[in-house]
Amino acid sequence: MDVDNWLDFFTYTDFVDRDGKFQLQMLKYSSFAPLGRSTSYMLREEAFHMGTGHDGLRRVVEAGVIPRWLLQKYLNKWISSSFDLFGTDHSSSAHWAYVWGIKGRYDELQNDKVADLDDLNDYSRHLYRQEVASLVERLNTFLRPGEKKFYTPDIHFNRNIGRWAGQKYHCETGEPLDDRGYEQHCEENLPSAKDKELLLDIIRNEKKWIKEKEGARDPLSTIGEPRKSAINL
Repeated sequence: MDVDNWLDFFTYTDFVDRDGKFQLQMLKYSSFAPLGRSTSYMLREEAFHMGTGHDGLRRVVEAGVIPRWLLQKYLNKWISSSFDLFGTDHSSSAHWAYVWGIKGRYDELQNDKVADLDDLNDYSRHLYRQEVASLVERLNTFLRPGEKKFYTPDIHFNRNIGRWAGQKYHCETGEPLDDRGYEQHCEENLPSAKDKELLLDIIRNEKKWIKEKEGARDPLSTIGEPRKSAINL
């Protein structure tokens, strides 16, 4: 998946790095103590990544310059891709990692039910979607009055791994679609080449496409200035 603009970057770090948080949290419960202890330090790093991404998205939404429909396309792109990162359903690797004590479940300390060893990856995937949905709802609070709300893509949409791989479902409702309808639906709900061109044009030419950080000069405010690079975020 290409990361070639700031919206890609923020959405990636908010949602793809969040998968990293889930994987590390599961390893934190490892019965191999050195591995379990080491994940605490890595989780702190992931928290920085996720914070950078979510704060960036919030500031973009608050600025109100990039169209809501375009932002939604990038949410659809990265959240649906992140679902695949949890791996296949009925995974033997996940099964034995749990049996051997290499990994626990994400909510292991709060979960008193017997683990379904054949469905561990999908169990984590649904917990992840719940967390992501709460973050999307938080972004909705920064929309202008009357704007259509953001939504979290359905877990069946745009999947390349697991039981839903290659199948055709509606992004928002999860309803099945035929081949022709799905192709058009993806064009309408995932970033296209024209969408990327529009986005880059906005970032290059609109000084206030992102709200400035409070209390400090925002490195992104230097975008477009001579001899400055936005990559130094």
